[in-house]
Amino acid sequence: MGQVFAVCSFGGAYIVARFLTFEKAALIGVLLTLIVGASLVAVGFMRVFLAFSMKRATVGGNLSRASAQPQRVTKSRKHI
Repeated sequence: MGQVFAVCSFGGAYIVARFLTFEKAALIGVLLTLIVGASLVAVGFMRVFLAFSMKRATVGGNLSRASAQPQRVTKSRKHI
């Protein structure tokens, strides 16, 4: 029953939106621009929040130890 109501309400909203688009195109253009702008602002806030909630990474990691103590790499040859 809930699914039927959702489909009918979305269908009705689609029909109303079509009529409004033909009647007031400039208003719909402004509304769509505001919706896109609001979604971009929300995504920006989400990215900043996620960036600050990440764990801080160590700079260099194991590379700093590897460069402090260089090791020789030798190839072993097998004699036949």
